[in-house]
Parts: sequence; structure tokens; C-alpha cells
Amino acid sequence: MKKDHSFLVYFIVFVLAGFIVFFVASIFFGGEKMETIEYDFFEFVKIDNIWYTEWQKDNTVYTVSMRYNPQEVEDLPIVGNLSSSFNRQEVYVSFHPTEGNFTVLSLAAGELSLNMFRALGVKPIAACLINNTEVCSDMPIVACEDEGKSVITIIDKGDPGIALRGECIRLQGEGMDLLKSVDRLLYQWYGIMK
Repeated sequence: MKKDHSFLVYFIVFVLAGFIVFFVASIFFGGEKMETIEYDFFEFVKIDNIWYTEWQKDNTVYTVSMRYNPQEVEDLPIVGNLSSSFNRQEVYVSFHPTEGNFTVLSLAAGELSLNMFRALGVKPIAACLINNTEVCSDMPIVACEDEGKSVITIIDKGDPGIALRGECIRLQGEGMDLLKSVDRLLYQWYGIMK
């Protein structure tokens, strides 16, 4: 009986190994090829309309995901300058709750905040520019004019672009183009783009 049991175990292991080899081979040698690009020594792979790359900070490697690859946002204008005091451990991510598409604003704020916290070590604080909705009733009200605070405002209108001024970054773009501004800023912070 013991011999039959070990034969069954070996048979199951052999069948599972065969399935694994077949699965891995089908990924590498067959099926749909993944779109890839290389940008400044970083390799980007597109999976389900999201671009992925690996980025290292100290001894930790992070998988970074963006809606747009660097080539798609390299011509996005960045104007102005930040003061050195912008580099705080807490940054307010602020938006106007009733101007623009709330879903797009939330997506932009979420993707920006996740990257700021997870890989860059900055604590994002969700904020509103004004308090005129239930959404903003429990959130801080913070705008670029508030001194002593690092602020990123997200605006769902106009052509995509980034404006830097003192302790404030303004990201703008209409609809999903707003995510181009978010991705361009993050690529600069990750050191993937200048």
C-alpha cells in the first residue's frame, strides 16, 4: 500500500509540474504579446491598459503602475518652481468638490496619494478647496494660498499641465487627461523623467 501511495504522489506532482511548464511556456511563447517600451533604462510593460515598471528605493523594489507611459507625457508642460519648504513629510491633496468629474478627481487623488505614500514616503492628506458639500464636511480646507503647508491641487479642466509655485503644485487636465499630469509629476519624483 505504501508503494501505491508514493506512486500516486509522484504522479500528481508530475501532472502539476506539466501544467506549470505548459502555463509558463504559453505565456512566453504563445498568446498575445505584451506591449513594452524602454525609457531611460526602465522597462515598462502594459497590462490591461496600465503601464508597470520596477523602481528601487534603498533596498526595496517597488512595482510602479501608471495610466500613461513616459513617452506619452514627456511633452507635458511643467512651469514655475517649488520652494525647498515644499519637501515636507505631509502634503495636502486638495480639489474642488463640485467642479469637474468627481470620479476622475477621486481617481487622480487616489493614484497620486498611493504613490506618494507607498514608494516616496510622503503622507498625503485628503483636503478640499472649499467646504460646500457633505464630502468635505470632515476634511481640512486647504488651498495654495495657505502658508506653511505643502499643497497639491487637482483641477478637472483645461489642457493637461503642471504649475509649480512656492509650496503649491497645480495639476490640471480635463477628464482622463488629468491623469497625464499626475503621471508626469510622479515620473519626475521617481527620477524616471527630468
